Amino acid sequence: MMSIRNLLVLLVASATMIFAASGASANVLPTLDTTYSHGSPDIFQGPSGTTIAVTGVTGDPSLGAHADLNVDMSFSYGATGFTNGVEDPDTYPAGTDYRETVKSLVVETPPGLIGNPNAIPYDERCDPSTFETGECPDSATVGDIWLDYSLMLGSQASPSALSIIPVGPRSRSNYDSEGDGWTKVSLLKTESEVPAEIGVRVKGPVHIGEEIRLKLSINPVSSEDLRLKTVTVDDIPQQVWNGNLDVWQDLRIERMLVRFLGTLPNGHAFMTSSTSCQPWTTRAWAKAWFGNSNADANPLGGANDFMTIQPSVTNPDCSNASSIPFPVNGTVGIDTPNRDTAPSFDFTITNPGVQGDGQASTSPKKIVTTIPASINVDVQQLGRTCTIGDFNADTCAKSARVGSVKIETPLIRAGLTGDVYLVKRNATSGLPDLGLRVRGAITFTQLGSNRYVGAKNNQIETTFDNIPQVGFSKLIFHIDGGPQGLLRSLSCPTYNKAPALPNFTYNFYAYTGAFRTVTTPMNLTNCFGIQTLKKYKKCLRKKLPIHANYQSRVRVKSATVKIDGKKKATSRKSPFRFDLKIEKLKLKNKKTHSLELKAVYDDGTISKKRVKFKVCK
Repeated sequence: MMSIRNLLVLLVASATMIFAASGASANVLPTLDTTYSHGSPDIFQGPSGTTIAVTGVTGDPSLGAHADLNVDMSFSYGATGFTNGVEDPDTYPAGTDYRETVKSLVVETPPGLIGNPNAIPYDERCDPSTFETGECPDSATVGDIWLDYSLMLGSQASPSALSIIPVGPRSRSNYDSEGDGWTKVSLLKTESEVPAEIGVRVKGPVHIGEEIRLKLSINPVSSEDLRLKTVTVDDIPQQVWNGNLDVWQDLRIERMLVRFLGTLPNGHAFMTSSTSCQPWTTRAWAKAWFGNSNADANPLGGANDFMTIQPSVTNPDCSNASSIPFPVNGTVGIDTPNRDTAPSFDFTITNPGVQGDGQASTSPKKIVTTIPASINVDVQQLGRTCTIGDFNADTCAKSARVGSVKIETPLIRAGLTGDVYLVKRNATSGLPDLGLRVRGAITFTQLGSNRYVGAKNNQIETTFDNIPQVGFSKLIFHIDGGPQGLLRSLSCPTYNKAPALPNFTYNFYAYTGAFRTVTTPMNLTNCFGIQTLKKYKKCLRKKLPIHANYQSRVRVKSATVKIDGKKKATSRKSPFRFDLKIEKLKLKNKKTHSLELKAVYDDGTISKKRVKFKVCK
């Protein structure tokens, strides 16, 4: 379950058009700003290299809100001087390629920010062939994108001939159609929801040249807290044909603003904000076409060829934390109630309302379970462990597998499945951990630590902490039973011992700070009853001894003796034994007599045992 620690990251990767020529690298100096809003950003035209105003955005940093996500990135390329608001080519550092531009971006949004592809029915999404050749339907729209860019003429060899012509986006209300730096983005049809593909189609600059299409793919990265990342699949063409000037022109991205809608036109929620009160941090990296001379990282792995952008931090408004639903619940099922067996167990957790169109439910951050003392680990199975190294490498032996897991989530129609292993973190650790390896559209691992607790230190407590905010609606954690079963039910106690409490306890801790306890019965066979009643092999002369063994005798309220259907004695004191004189029973002259012992427990449970006896003549 699911470190089951943080969930959605959008990785927006964008390739840009540039003349295909080698050259020196430049210092790419990007900036990043993230806002959560209700309403469309309104971008006004401004000169390249200056800040463009963003208006019409109402911030909404409240927990669990279906707010629009606006990721705003600006770029400069090393010039130290501007003329009339435009970068002056003569002020570039020596050896710099004047046509440098950003090639790709990686943006990681805060854990817990979730986009739900199933907010749009599959049939209403855009067919990939339609995206490649035409225009996607409005029903597939999940957001939009603004670009502020410059057209460039000239060459590095002739810097005085280089010209940078800003062509920025205007107010969206001024557009007659898509183009000039604004377009909608559409959810494409894919075989499964993850990875989801989002299509971006931009008309040629100033309505000339080719249409530009690229795809953003929302992919899970389990190595980083289960967050999802969006990456480009196709590069934008490297040249733009300007039919007015009859030349190929380079294009440089100055600014990009991507917006994903909180609520879609169809009324369904697409984006849901985190329900954690920890600061929401968005990180980003930029990569240039010719190479960053100031590259310091690579979020995708490999050599450092990205420049780290200063993070953007939003402090969430936690005033609504107490009002966010946390309807989590838990039950336990076993395949046999019999005692002294190894049943299979199904631990089921439900959390309705996740990704709902109204106020979304919060996710559990930590789950602590406590098994009753009537269930214990079969110590014969504890040698079947997998090392932590093998578990992380997904090379555990089959013998270490002790169960399975199944997850239902509104984000993925097919759900997720996985295996449960016994994992030993080190040689000196106590009980082994339970390791979950979940597979499917999202692949991740989660470790649950085990320890003994309780007044007699005989109850198993399992803790899953830092569970990713994946948004599951149902989780079934199955432990195999049978000869190789990990858990075993204990025999009922006899004599004056009370039975172990049969209840299982869930403690749920939400990301909002909410807490909920759920207690559910294990439904094992009741430990109440007359366990044995001695048979009489010889005839009786003077005394009728009735020395029965009672399960959980401490809870017996009374015991009654009937002989041949008539009540002969009652006891309300432990140990509920009888030594009856034959002569006082006034038995009829029969060959055999019937004895019935009835025990009544404090909860009303009744147990009866019968036996035959003879009286010596």
